Amino acid sequence: MKKTLFIAAVAVLVSVGAASARDLAPASGSPGATADSWSGFYAGVNGGYGWGNRTGCWDFAFNLPPYFTTDPITSCNGAPTSPVNYTFNYNQRGGLAGGQAGYNWTKDMLLFGIEASADWANVSGRFDQSLINFDDGHGHTYSLLNIGGVGTWNSIVDLTAKVGVAHPKWMAFAEGGWALANFSFKGDSGCDFNMTNSGLVAGAGIGVKLGKHWSVEVKYDHAWLAAQNASCTVDAFGGVPLKILTQGGIDTVKVALNYRFGG
Repeated sequence: MKKTLFIAAVAVLVSVGAASARDLAPASGSPGATADSWSGFYAGVNGGYGWGNRTGCWDFAFNLPPYFTTDPITSCNGAPTSPVNYTFNYNQRGGLAGGQAGYNWTKDMLLFGIEASADWANVSGRFDQSLINFDDGHGHTYSLLNIGGVGTWNSIVDLTAKVGVAHPKWMAFAEGGWALANFSFKGDSGCDFNMTNSGLVAGAGIGVKLGKHWSVEVKYDHAWLAAQNASCTVDAFGGVPLKILTQGGIDTVKVALNYRFGG
């Protein structure tokens, strides 16, 4: 909810700024009358921090109808949570670094642009879940069919369009587009899988000129990534096959250093 309000607030500020851009612009004959110093092709590097979430459900993948089938899970609605919890929900956090390239157009103080970015990530988190737990009566607890492990966002690729307000020394923008994110899960008992999720991404940012060609930018994005099926085998009783339906989202805050070519 907070991230939605943040993006909406920045979008409103951008639209208000764009509407009053002509009033804010200096006279046409004065130095720095336009914000065209942001126009053109640029490329750079970035680094930042991300936090994500994975939710979903699982089931046994035995071919024993009507109780179990190998068919993929289509929905987690109504998945049991007791006495066996067939659902999961856990968070991930960590750093990311990469690069970006794009092109900006300006007209008076209006800014339009496109950008592609690719980041390596190590945004990971752990969850623990076992199907069978028992106490030996001597203070030791044992677990069977452990499906816990560590989930990690390994990379994120964005393709976005942006609109905003540009000044000779700064800019502010809102952006939206498409994201691809690679996710892997390393289970404690052999349940390993890897997938690439895709979905919408939206965010906002600000940029400040450091010189004629150099600028620094700070931006926040949230990606809504669609559900996808996976499968794995738990190393117990000769191997227990599982099927999984999981989806997630990831938030990122990045600081970027860009070089603008030409001009």
